[in-house]
Amino acid sequence: MKTIRAAICILGFLSVGSLRGSEEVPAKAFSLVREDFGLTTVTIENDVVSNTDRHYTSGLRVAHLLARSNEPEWLKRLGEKLGSKVLFEDRRFEYAFGQHIYTPEDTSLEVPQPSDRPYAGWLYASTGIVTRRNRTIDQVEVSFGVVGPWALAEETQNLVHRWIGSKESLGWEYQLRNEPTLQLFAQRNYWLVRRKKAGPLVWDVVPHFGAALGNVFVYSNCGLTVSAGSGNEENFGSPRLGLLLPGTGYFAPGNGFSWQVFASLEGGIMGRNLFLDGNTFRGDSPSVDRENYVGEAQIGVQAVFGRNRLSFVQIQRTREFATQEDSESYGALSYSYAF
Repeated sequence: MKTIRAAICILGFLSVGSLRGSEEVPAKAFSLVREDFGLTTVTIENDVVSNTDRHYTSGLRVAHLLARSNEPEWLKRLGEKLGSKVLFEDRRFEYAFGQHIYTPEDTSLEVPQPSDRPYAGWLYASTGIVTRRNRTIDQVEVSFGVVGPWALAEETQNLVHRWIGSKESLGWEYQLRNEPTLQLFAQRNYWLVRRKKAGPLVWDVVPHFGAALGNVFVYSNCGLTVSAGSGNEENFGSPRLGLLLPGTGYFAPGNGFSWQVFASLEGGIMGRNLFLDGNTFRGDSPSVDRENYVGEAQIGVQAVFGRNRLSFVQIQRTREFATQEDSESYGALSYSYAF
């Protein structure tokens, strides 16, 4: 974890120093204030790219960001009271639903090892607000859902495994029990360096920090993303739905083609993780000893062409519990369409 924190500091220092005094490039995308559009994003996270099939093994999220003209009346009134015409370049209401699937290291055992991560699934619906100002994007999201058999993780995973001819996981009888969930997420991205041209590329340096509170996760996190690309449209990060959420479903459509490559480092202080700590109200729930500090490293690429965005991110995460043998690796594929 100390290595992750040190790397974040070094990455930020080198990026800011090398780009100091460089020219800021205006975006060619259409103005988000003049144009009104909604965004639909589908994100799939899976460890198939790492050929592991363990721990956080799969995630799916479908999200829709409403057009300004379709935002709820209460949100419009709130914006008027806060002086949104002055404070906000753009403010959007989002709703989504998703599912996460977790398994132990050895899924061939009918009775899982007590020292291994428990089987678990999480099915949820969420709603939130994404607010863009000149140099920031703020995300606030609240979700309601269920952990346990009602989350249908066993059925989903084994159905997919039958489709692809893979072995089914045998220990789902021992998954976490049914429990309703209430979860709040908040995050801010800040453009420390915005659209600076250095050589043939346009660069962004974006620190971010956030927190989560609920009976699923309690944590605080911070990190840094450095991206470089063609610079035709602005870059707001690639969608993520995993543990620390350093990304957004927001992007600025344009008339042409643009691309970015990016790298992120992230650190989190964990106060609770239901999928490791076990059910909140059951003393007999399976659980493992959670690590208090978690680090992530990410590298990815995304392309925006017209009203479409396609992105892929590879994530490497440090151990999350004491008896975990190896770090975790998985990929996130996302497609967004603006209309």
